[in-house]
Amino acid sequence: MQELFLWNTEVQKVYLKDFKKDYAVLLFFPFAYTSNCIKEVCYFNPQDYPKVDFYGISVDSPFCLKNFKEHSEVKIHLYSDFNRNVSHYFSCLEENFLGFKNVCKRAAVCIDKNFDIVYSEILENGQKQLNFTSLESFLNELL
Repeated sequence: MQELFLWNTEVQKVYLKDFKKDYAVLLFFPFAYTSNCIKEVCYFNPQDYPKVDFYGISVDSPFCLKNFKEHSEVKIHLYSDFNRNVSHYFSCLEENFLGFKNVCKRAAVCIDKNFDIVYSEILENGQKQLNFTSLESFLNELL
């Protein structure tokens, strides 16, 4: 497996294999500052899920995501997949979204320490919203 990494908002590489808790929820979203994306990354409070690391992921630059986090009520960490390696690995890369090429699909993927996918919802229509109730039920079973 390749060394999957993202950029944090301090422009440092973060390797996905280094997540600290039992599970990691990868919340892929097309663009910062859009209404559905704000709902997605603001929905979960990491303090409610002690066994889960949350990653809000888009192909926006780390600089954009830092500004987005500072000016919104995002409670999870945001990461840039500017090089698109993580989005590609999890099949969450949209070839054409509203005319924009190679942006993240709206998706929620939960992996365990072995990188096994234990939950996945990948939307083909990024203008729709994830089923938060389904993901929330799954995460509550992990508690």
